[in-house]
Amino acid sequence: MLIYLTGKIVAVVPDQIIVKLPNGVGYLIDVRPRSRYIVNENVDLYIVQNGESMIALDTLDERLWVDKLIKIGVDTLVAIDLIRSLGAKKLNQALADRDNQALQDLIPIKLITKLFKTYGSSDSKERLNDKPESSGSYTAVDFTQNMIKLEFPRSQIVRVISQLKKEGLWDRVSLATLVKRSVEILEGPRI
Repeated sequence: MLIYLTGKIVAVVPDQIIVKLPNGVGYLIDVRPRSRYIVNENVDLYIVQNGESMIALDTLDERLWVDKLIKIGVDTLVAIDLIRSLGAKKLNQALADRDNQALQDLIPIKLITKLFKTYGSSDSKERLNDKPESSGSYTAVDFTQNMIKLEFPRSQIVRVISQLKKEGLWDRVSLATLVKRSVEILEGPRI
């Protein structure tokens, strides 16, 4: 199983990069966000394979968490989305604090219970190297980039941010929860 790649980016295409290894072989890798990758940049990527696709993660911790989530029954793409939205540190913290709220919008409660039982040991906090991030550690830029990926125009994004602030959600819930609520608002009958 492929888990790690190092090489030079030879092309950047929407949501993907082509990485050329030192032996000359090139791989098409799914990435997010694509804007941070530059042609001729050397990269080290942790890879998750999903069928024919290879999906990049930034750290070994994130990669290992995807494996743990898959082992308890979480779908591969859901596990990747969970890690990308929470990050390994926040996931560790959610388990240490037994925080269902951080997880419930992303995976079924049955799997959350299994996750707590399997990986929610009392030493979870000691495994963290840094202080936990607050739930509002994202920025308006992160939120906007996620909404643009979902093909919402900026004018609607600005309006939905105002609505989220009125509802008291801004800076109080995870980025994934904000995006989910925003889609509900924008696709609903009103904003």
